[in-house]
Amino acid sequence: MQIARRTLIIAATGLLLASAGVIAADRNAALAQQLTGNWKLEPSASDDPQAKLVEAIATRKKPRRPRREPAIDEVFIPDEPVDPRRETEIWQNELATPPQLSINASGSDIRIGANERDLRSFSPGQPYARVDTRGTAKISSSWKSGSFEVRERYQRYDRGGSRTETYALDKTGRLVFTRVVQMPMFGSITIRSVYSRI
Repeated sequence: MQIARRTLIIAATGLLLASAGVIAADRNAALAQQLTGNWKLEPSASDDPQAKLVEAIATRKKPRRPRREPAIDEVFIPDEPVDPRRETEIWQNELATPPQLSINASGSDIRIGANERDLRSFSPGQPYARVDTRGTAKISSSWKSGSFEVRERYQRYDRGGSRTETYALDKTGRLVFTRVVQMPMFGSITIRSVYSRI
């Protein structure tokens, strides 16, 4: 009797979990369709990336030197000195807000880019890595509280930092694109950009 009851409870729990998974997948697919389309930036409703960077530069703290002295047998190869002006120029380009965004949903995959020719493809729940001039970045994406979130973190924080992008619709149906960027030299910057559907 107890074995039959346990079997029934396990079966019911499995059905509930499967149903919850189907409901979540359907909800995420509906959200992806709502985000799909071409979007145009509303500058007056959006943050100015240049002003945000200037503020971060003005308030940044100088990095502390490590207290620990290298061991006698430890090989230490210093990094090449960083030119602050060059670093600022790099981050100006990194933080620039695209005047348009294109979002396409195909099955569970989401493709996002400044235009339809330059789309990045994401599969929620399936992380991957990208290698560029700043090193290797680990990238993951997921649906959270009605928004689509992309996380990007470099293995060497001192070279590439990290970046979190969030895409969601506000109450008026506009697209809100929020970026939280952790930069090695300037700290954290949050940029909120608002787009209307074209």
